[in-house]
Amino acid sequence: MRVRLITVPYDSGHFRDRMGAGPEHLLKHGLKDWLRDAGHMPVAANIHVDDAFLAENETGFGLMGAISAEVRRAADQAEFPIVLAGNCSSSVGTVAGLSPRRVGVVWFDSHGDFNTPDTSPSGFLDGMAVAILVGHCWRQLALKVDGFQAVPERAVLLVGARDFDADERDRLDRSAVGRVSETAVQSQGADGALGVALQALAREVDGVYVHVDLDVLDADMAPVNKFSTPGGLTPEQLLDCLEAVARHVPVLAAGVTAFDPTCDTEGATTEVALKVIEQLGRSGTAA
Repeated sequence: MRVRLITVPYDSGHFRDRMGAGPEHLLKHGLKDWLRDAGHMPVAANIHVDDAFLAENETGFGLMGAISAEVRRAADQAEFPIVLAGNCSSSVGTVAGLSPRRVGVVWFDSHGDFNTPDTSPSGFLDGMAVAILVGHCWRQLALKVDGFQAVPERAVLLVGARDFDADERDRLDRSAVGRVSETAVQSQGADGALGVALQALAREVDGVYVHVDLDVLDADMAPVNKFSTPGGLTPEQLLDCLEAVARHVPVLAAGVTAFDPTCDTEGATTEVALKVIEQLGRSGTAA
């Protein structure tokens, strides 16, 4: 499998800072060699915004457009795109680049990312990523991302989320977004917890974008960023879930986000991230 690694080293418009340092950290720690040893052929593509003044929202949507173009380039070269980004909003560009397919989303995250500008206590664009994908906010800017079309709520499956704002939880409860808790995975195993939902999703879409915000992991086992919370998936459970997704529905693209290397003082998260990316590479279908 030829894998296009699309690195987006930004966090809230800041280049190589905080979670924006994660993509290049993984490359420096042998990601390409890791993939080659697993039988993949990695091709690297780095996205950079050439702008002296970087504002979070303007830069964020500009990056989404550049990501969309790289994902389309992967399709032209029969490559599987894996986006390594600081922010979850990168997903909008990835999904846009997969159009005109009917794309579903399997979203691993400790957070719902379902806020809107009206419900977000912080205004953090990252916490609105899923809401943007389903067309609930930032519609005009999202439509400027080449190929973007809103994903139906029923075609989104949120896995492992456990940390919600109050209004965000209410919005999710009123939506058709599917949810599988980390406790369901822990008690039923990956197939038991995800199987039925994935089978239903496979009937609705041509394939899925798999999004892995690494803070879906238990912070006590793999600290990822300052937003990490305890009680999440173990690394083994996450890998089992990714394998289960690929058994039930074609994986057209993947994203791995939100890794701040300064939180990984013992290197455990770096190792898990490399394993996750390798698993995604094995799970993928060339775009």
